[in-house]
Amino acid sequence: MDTGATTISPSVYDPNAVSCSNVLKELAYTVNVSEVIPDSASTEPAYLKVDSIKALVVLQQAPITSTEVNGKAMASVQQRFSIKFVKQGDANQIVSGKSGNPGYIDGLPLLVGKKDASTEAVAVAE
Repeated sequence: MDTGATTISPSVYDPNAVSCSNVLKELAYTVNVSEVIPDSASTEPAYLKVDSIKALVVLQQAPITSTEVNGKAMASVQQRFSIKFVKQGDANQIVSGKSGNPGYIDGLPLLVGKKDASTEAVAVAE
C-alpha cells in the first residue's frame, strides 16, 4: 500500500539570522469517507468508513521576536489547523462541519462520544 508519506525536515534555529526554518505554519487534513450500508440481515445502521486521510503541511521561515515572561525568553508563531470530511459518491459532498479535534470552532455543534464498555461501541451525539 502506498502511503504517500513524506519526511519533513525538523525546525532549525539560526542564531545569526534570529529565525527558525521549517516552522509549521498550517496543517490541513482532508478525510475521505464513504457510506457503508450493511446487508438487510444485519441490525447495524449505516455508517461512514474512512477511506483515506491526506495532510497538507505548510512550513515557513519565521523570524524570532522574543519577549521575557517571568525571567524566561518566550517566542510565538501563529499557526492554523483545519480538518475537512469529504463523503465519496456522486458529488463528493463535504460532510457538514462539527467542532472537535483539532479544536473547537465557535458556532458549530460540539460532538461528544461515549464508549460502551461491554460492546466497545461508540455513541456520538451533538
